Amino acid sequence: MYQENTISELVENNLMYHLLNDKLDIKAMDYHKTFRQVCTEKEMNYEFIEKLLKTYDDTCKFPYDELNECSVFELLDYLKKSHRFYLDKKLPEIELTATQVFKKYNETHTLLSYVCIFFNGYKKQLVDHILFEEKKLFPYVSKLIEIDSKDATSEEILEVLNQFSTREFITNHTHVEEELQEVRKVILNCTSSDRLPLPYNVFLNQLHYFEIELTKHATIEDEILIPKVIELEAHLLKKAARHSLIQNSFA
Repeated sequence: MYQENTISELVENNLMYHLLNDKLDIKAMDYHKTFRQVCTEKEMNYEFIEKLLKTYDDTCKFPYDELNECSVFELLDYLKKSHRFYLDKKLPEIELTATQVFKKYNETHTLLSYVCIFFNGYKKQLVDHILFEEKKLFPYVSKLIEIDSKDATSEEILEVLNQFSTREFITNHTHVEEELQEVRKVILNCTSSDRLPLPYNVFLNQLHYFEIELTKHATIEDEILIPKVIELEAHLLKKAARHSLIQNSFA
């Protein structure tokens, strides 16, 4: 579907592809190539990348069925890369813009300055959300994948399953992408874009694209990955029960 288009051509039609390129560490020097060429050079799975491209394509329906065909490992690896991109690049970029707006317009545009401070509070909440997943959910899913690939005993399987659970994740899960959407709505309701300084419009634009990105990220995580992890947990429970029965039959 995207095989004949260069990365530059795709980005010209949809700026959201910039975000995907950054997550996949695709540099500007490669923009004259197609995604298939870059995937070959970087040893990435083009079929998986093509499914990700569809998530950013407004002319396509969100590819739920195609993403469901992906392995838990592929989805987990992509979400990890997304987190690194948010923490190392995107959030610092937005924070820098917010800081510049605050310093320049603190006295003349009180509301704008307040909104920038409000974003810093939101950023802390988002970072906490990411770190919870990095420290709890992602290592747990990695262990599930690892234990499923082994001829593990029922005790080894249950030891992993008892370390965490998707139920615990769902209980502690917050929808930070929805909160950012509410923040942006409040900002727009309180201001008029034709009266805003240019740096502040840049800030709003950054929030807009980041909100879209977080929504796509949350959809892949909540509606694709987590159901697959629940299935993996159930599979491992059955595996542990079978091993236990076999052991008891020889006891």
